[in-house]
Amino acid sequence: MAYTPVPDVTTGDDWTADNHDTYIRDNFADHETRMLAQEVRTQALTIQKTFSQAVTAGPTQYFYSWDSGEVFDPQAWHDNSTNPTRFTLPAGSYLFMMTAAINYSSTPTSSSVQIGLRVDGTTSMLFIQMPYTNFIGGEQGGISGILTYTLASPGYVEVYTKNYTDKTYTAALTVFAIQRLV
Repeated sequence: MAYTPVPDVTTGDDWTADNHDTYIRDNFADHETRMLAQEVRTQALTIQKTFSQAVTAGPTQYFYSWDSGEVFDPQAWHDNSTNPTRFTLPAGSYLFMMTAAINYSSTPTSSSVQIGLRVDGTTSMLFIQMPYTNFIGGEQGGISGILTYTLASPGYVEVYTKNYTDKTYTAALTVFAIQRLV
């Protein structure tokens, strides 16, 4: 495709639609073709937990089991039938985002709630820790966090919670999202 120079136009000259279309066609059509050929694609996942999961008091890691609430998963990072707690990812840098609704039937009187990310079954990272004073029995409380992490090789991640308070809570209406940073 040959370059068409911008025609000389002086005040009072007509710049017609044909002039404009020819200039755009000759100079920018190839750009559009290159962009379509590259097919820029977002690598991400969004999943929601639509059923409740009881988390008893104590420092045990409870892994969120994700039901079939996949909202967006074009890379198939989550397989609900094989490992409902895991997200299998290729090597790379990622942004992880988590928000969870937490329901206590009675008000806790000690310690805190943690939500974190465990990588390949060994490395644990904390999203957020909330003190017990943020939760009131009979009312829904929220907890959320964001973190970044780089997987040096392909692996998997799991979202966990630890309930250091003296009361059992129910985790419900939870949303987890992953975006690969390119």
